[in-house]
Amino acid sequence: MAPLAKAILVGLGAQGSVAVCSAVTQLVTLVILSRLIEPADFGVLASCSVVISFANIFVDAGVAPAIVQRKKISSVFVTNGLILSILFGVAIYALVFLMAPLFASVFDDGRIVSVLRVQSLTFLLLSFCLPAKALLERDLCFVKISRVELLRSVCVAAIAVTFALHGEGLWSVVYAHLGGSLIYALLISAQRRYPIRLEYSIRDLKALVEFGGGLTLTRFFNHLSQSADLFLVGSVLGVDLLGYYERALKMVRMPALLLGQVMDRVSFPLFARYQEHSNLKIGFSRAVTIGYLVQFPACACIWILAPEIVRLLLGDGWDAVIPVMRILVLCLPFRIMIRLTDALVRAKGAVYRSALRKACYAIAVVVFCGVGTLWGIGGVAYGALSALIVNYVLMSLLSVKLTAGTLRQLSFNMFPGVALATVIGCVCYFSVHYMRIANLSDSKVLFISLTWMSLLGGMLALVLVMNIKKWASQL
Repeated sequence: MAPLAKAILVGLGAQGSVAVCSAVTQLVTLVILSRLIEPADFGVLASCSVVISFANIFVDAGVAPAIVQRKKISSVFVTNGLILSILFGVAIYALVFLMAPLFASVFDDGRIVSVLRVQSLTFLLLSFCLPAKALLERDLCFVKISRVELLRSVCVAAIAVTFALHGEGLWSVVYAHLGGSLIYALLISAQRRYPIRLEYSIRDLKALVEFGGGLTLTRFFNHLSQSADLFLVGSVLGVDLLGYYERALKMVRMPALLLGQVMDRVSFPLFARYQEHSNLKIGFSRAVTIGYLVQFPACACIWILAPEIVRLLLGDGWDAVIPVMRILVLCLPFRIMIRLTDALVRAKGAVYRSALRKACYAIAVVVFCGVGTLWGIGGVAYGALSALIVNYVLMSLLSVKLTAGTLRQLSFNMFPGVALATVIGCVCYFSVHYMRIANLSDSKVLFISLTWMSLLGGMLALVLVMNIKKWASQL
C-alpha cells in the first residue's frame, strides 16, 4: 500500500476508533449524570463552559497549528512555541481567576466563581504539552495520540461518575476534567520528547505570532459564534432553560464532533504536507464527500429518533429538549463542511481571510439568536441554524478560492450524501412509525434502528476504505 494511503487509513482508523469509544463513554456518562445531577447544575456547568472554552482559544496562541503547518522547523522554533504556550497559559489562568466574580454576576449564580477558578487550572496543565502534541500530529503519529485520548476519555468518565455517586453534584464534572487534563498532559509529553534549546529567534517568534495571531482571531470569532446562543439563553431566559438547551446542543454536536474531530485531525496535517500540491483540490473535494455521506444520514435518523433518544438517555423531565434537538440537528451537514474548510484554511495559512468570515458569522449568531429569544429556546435554535447557514455559504466560497475549484463541483459533493439520507431516512421513518404503533419500548426502537443502521454503516465504511486507497494513490 502506498505510504500516503496507509497514513490516511491508519489515521482515520485510529482517530475513528477513539471517537467512537469516546462517544459511547460520553453517552453512558450522560445517562448516569443526568440522573444524579440536577438540570440547574448542568446550567451552571454550561455557563462556566462558555467562559472556559472562550479562554481556551488564547492558551496556545495558535502555536500548535503553526508547528504543524510550517514546512521546516527547528528545535529553537519548537522551544519558542513552548515558551509562548506557557506564558499564555499562565496569563489566561490569572485573568479568569480575577474575573470569575464578574462572570458569576452576569449569570447570577455565585457557584460560578469557585467552579471557574478550579476548572481553569487545566490551562496551566495543557500549555506544557501543546508542542509535543503538534509534533505528533506533524509526524502523523495518530495511533499514539489516539491511545492517550482514549485513556483520558475513560478516566474523565470514571472520575465524574465516582464523585457523582458520592453526592458531589456539579463538582464531579469539574474534578473529572481537571484529572483528565493532568493525565493527558503527562502522557502526551512522554509520547513525544524533543530537545529544548533556551534560545530565541526573532524570525521564528515573528512567524509564530503572525500565524498564531490570525488563527487566534479566527478562533475568537468562531467561539463567539459557538457560545453566543448559550450566553443569550443563560442571561436572558435563565439558567434553568439553559440546562435544557445545553443538553440538546451537546447531544446534537456529539455526532458532528465524532466525525469532525476525526477528519480534522487527519486532514489538517495531510493538507499542510501537500498544501502546494496540484491535487489538493481533489483531496479536499473527496474529504467533503465522505463527510456528507456520514452526516446527512445521521441528521435524518437523529431527527426521527429524537423522542426515543431523549427519553432513554436523559430520563423523565427532559421532554422540552426534543423540539430543540430536532432544530439543531439540521446543522450537522453544514458543520462537517465548515470543519474541513477550517482545516484547509490552517494548512494554506489563510487564517486572516477566515477570521473576517468568522466575524460575520459571530454577528449573525448574536443577531439571529438575540431575536430568537423572543420565542424561547426554540427561537434561539432557529436563530443558530440560520446563522450557521450564513457561515456555510461564506466558508464554501473561501474553500473554492483556496483550492481553485468551482461552486458547481462543491454542490455535486453533496448529492451522494443527500441520496443516501433520503433512502435511509424513509426506511427509518416508516420502521420507527410502525414500531411506535406496536408500542415497543424506547430501548427496543433504538436497538432495532441502530442495528440495521450499523449494517448499512459497515457497508459504507468498506466502500470508503476501498476508495480512500484509490484516491490516495492518485496524489
